[in-house]
Amino acid sequence: MFDPHELMGLSGNQVELPLPYRIEKHNFIPHHCLGNFDYNEKDKPIVLKDRDGNKIDKNLKRVNASGWLIDSDDNIINNEG
Repeated sequence: MFDPHELMGLSGNQVELPLPYRIEKHNFIPHHCLGNFDYNEKDKPIVLKDRDGNKIDKNLKRVNASGWLIDSDDNIINNEG
C-alpha cells in the first residue's frame, strides 16, 4: 500500500505508517467514549432507554449495553461525536 520511502523505519524490521494513517497512542482517551451515568452499588452503569427502546445515557446520547457512546450505525464514538 505504501512505497518503502514513505515508511519511517524503527529499530529492527519494524516500521511506522505515515500520518494521517497512524493513530497516536496518546490521542485515545477511553473516558471520552463513555456515556454519562449514575452507577448502582456494584459500580455498574444504570443504562436508560428512550421511548423507542434505544439505550441512552443521562445526556440522552445513544449508548450500547456496556455504556459506550455510539452513532446511528452502532460505531463507538467519543463525546464530541
